[in-house]
Amino acid sequence: MACSKSLKFLLGESSLSIQELPSDPTIGVGSSAPVGSIAVTNTGAFWQKIGVGDNDWSQIAAAPKRRHVFSTSFRWYSRDNNRFYGPSNAYGPNYYQWNRNHGNNVLSPNFSSMGFVCPWDGNIISAKFQYRRSSTSPTMTAYLVRNRKTFGTSGAVNVQVGSDLVIGSGNTGEMDEAVFDLATNTDFLEGDHLIPLLTSDVNTTYYLYSSLEIVIEEN
Repeated sequence: MACSKSLKFLLGESSLSIQELPSDPTIGVGSSAPVGSIAVTNTGAFWQKIGVGDNDWSQIAAAPKRRHVFSTSFRWYSRDNNRFYGPSNAYGPNYYQWNRNHGNNVLSPNFSSMGFVCPWDGNIISAKFQYRRSSTSPTMTAYLVRNRKTFGTSGAVNVQVGSDLVIGSGNTGEMDEAVFDLATNTDFLEGDHLIPLLTSDVNTTYYLYSSLEIVIEEN
């Protein structure tokens, strides 16, 4: 039998136990304990005794991490060429018109730019939107930016999340779905803003009737 560390305690000869074990108790010599007992290994995994044998342990599934979904519908503008349009600085991402010109660089949103506010430290695990074209439109590109503010000052640092999302040209009324590639910079801190941006290379007003969903998961 394997001996547990000092965390192990017994409430009587046949009582249940809580043990700290050095490794997976289903492998090797295992560990003796009354059926129903609990163990934790040095990897943080929890186990429960399910039979009389020293290896009769079953791993307890970890509690799922909290997830939060940002979801909204809006009219996403693209107007001046090589300008980046996103949520209103005054009304935020739940306002129905995303027609704010955030400048001529994907990293140009400033301390007053409004986006989806992250409720805790974590990671973005998916981001996509469905859209319908208002008219025959050219190729556009969407971006997702993490805007980290220094609260109480005029400071903000932007990082692009994932890769450019190219939206091909299409005809009036066509529906489509676009999914962001989230290969890089998916981590964020509580209070960070997530700001989607859209641009094209023509000086004509186009807009996409859009529904967007971003899923974040707590660390």
